Amino acid sequence: MDLIDGFIALTRAVDCGSFSAAARELGVRPSSVSRLVAALEVEYGTQLLRRSTRRLSLTENGHACYERAQRVLAELGEMRSLLAEGQASAPRGLLRVNVPVAFGHRHVAPHLPPFLARYPDLRIDLDLTDHTVDLVEAGVDVAIRIGALQDSALLARRLADQRRQVVASPAYLDRAPPLEAPDDLGRHDCLAFHLQPGDSWLLSGADGQLREVAVRHRLRANNSDALLAAAIGGLGVALLPTWLINEALADGRLTRLLPTFEGRFSRQEQGIYGVFRPSPYLTPKVRLFLDHLAACYGRPPYWERRDDADRSA
Repeated sequence: MDLIDGFIALTRAVDCGSFSAAARELGVRPSSVSRLVAALEVEYGTQLLRRSTRRLSLTENGHACYERAQRVLAELGEMRSLLAEGQASAPRGLLRVNVPVAFGHRHVAPHLPPFLARYPDLRIDLDLTDHTVDLVEAGVDVAIRIGALQDSALLARRLADQRRQVVASPAYLDRAPPLEAPDDLGRHDCLAFHLQPGDSWLLSGADGQLREVAVRHRLRANNSDALLAAAIGGLGVALLPTWLINEALADGRLTRLLPTFEGRFSRQEQGIYGVFRPSPYLTPKVRLFLDHLAACYGRPPYWERRDDADRSA
C-alpha cells in the first residue's frame, strides 16, 4: 500500500469533514478515499476514524496519525521543492501516463522518442484507454483528458483547443441529398460517438450561438478511429475532432461540411488538457512532460494549421 496516498486521504477526509467532500477535492471517487483510509487502518492495526452518517471524527490514535501525516506531507512537499530544480534538468524514474486511444496513437506516442532521448533516466508507462480512470486508484501521474473538463480538484493544464467539424466522404456526398444548413442534417445518415448525448448534435455558428440539431444515427461507436473509418468508407456524416481528421481532409478522403459551424459535445468549454493530482503529486517530470507536449502541439496546434491556411487563402 502507498502510505502517502493513505495519509493524503486521511488528512483531506478530516479537513473536509467527509469522504465525499475529500473525494471532490482530490478528483476521485468517495470509495477510493474510504478504501485508502481503511487500508491505512489495516496497516497500523488500529481504528483512525469513527464513521457516522453525519460526520467523521478522529479516534485518539487517529489524532496522532493525523498530526504526523500532516507533518510528513508538509516535509515531502518541501523536499520536492528543494529537488525540483535539479530534477527539472535530469528527471528520473517512472512516469505513468493515461491517454485516450486515438489521440494517444496520433499525438502522444510519436512525441515520446525525443522526450525520452532528452531524459535517458526517465521511463514511461503509457496506458491507452478511452475509459476515464481514477488517477489515485490507478497510480497515474498525468492523464490527457479531452472535452469539457469535469469539476474536480484535479489540477489541469490546457494543451490545445478541442474543435469538431462536420465531415463526410466524397462518395457519400455524391449519392446523398444536399447539406447546406444545419437543419439538413436530419435528412442524412449520421455517425455518432457514444459520448454524444441523445439524438441531436450541438453546433456553434460564427455568431457563437449554440443550436441543437436533431439527427438520425446510422452508426454509434465508442471509438473515434471506428467512426473515422466509417466516414471515409462513405457510411454517413460525422462530427469528428480536427486532431483526428486533419490527414483525411488534406488528402481528400473527407470533405468538410457546414464550414461556418463547429460541433460540441456539451455546452461547456471544450479543450485538450493534461490533468494531474494535487500537490504533493505534481513533480517536475510531470511539468516537463506537459511542457514537451505543449511545445510539440504549438498554438494553434499543428493539426489545425493547414485548415487555418486554407481559410485565409
